[in-house]
Amino acid sequence: MPKTALIMIEFQNDFLSEKGALAGAGIWKRAKDHNTVGKMKKVLEAARKAGPDKCLIIHSPIGFREGYPELAKTHPGLLKGAEEAGGFKKGEWGAEITDELKPLSDETVLDKRRLCGFTDTELDGLLKNLGVENLMIGGFVTNWCVEATGRSAYDRGYHPVFLKDCMDAFTDEEQKFAEEKIFPVIGEVLTSDEAMAKFL
Repeated sequence: MPKTALIMIEFQNDFLSEKGALAGAGIWKRAKDHNTVGKMKKVLEAARKAGPDKCLIIHSPIGFREGYPELAKTHPGLLKGAEEAGGFKKGEWGAEITDELKPLSDETVLDKRRLCGFTDTELDGLLKNLGVENLMIGGFVTNWCVEATGRSAYDRGYHPVFLKDCMDAFTDEEQKFAEEKIFPVIGEVLTSDEAMAKFL
């Protein structure tokens, strides 16, 4: 049974392509500048090589049906912004996971509709059934979906491991605050190389 899981949050075209519906948020540019996808690809390949007995691989994309019925019409903030931009529509190119990190047939894909990867998904039950303890987390956006998932993991008794070079925020300031002030209180903050050496 694996003691570690790799959770990849929202590595999707709408974020990671300049042609994506959410390109205006600038995540694609920051991810390109920081080689975020390339670094996560190395972790994913290492997890695949380690095998399912060592590391469970979980893709955590966000997606909505036409008309965004999953969102309350009064819902403010980030998710409302995604709706207004026409982003993350299930079945469309923008909601697809980027080609570099495409899931294999035996890897778990848990679609979410909120910031947190645990909310209204089977994530907690899956991890508990397999006895997973350590959650290596990366993705977008650092201080929103990644942080929300990490906080929830901590509350549920898991050990979050934040892959600080496998995630991006909208600004350097937001990234630094999450890395230095939030993540160390609820988990472990490591580079991808450090995490691979320790958990894979």
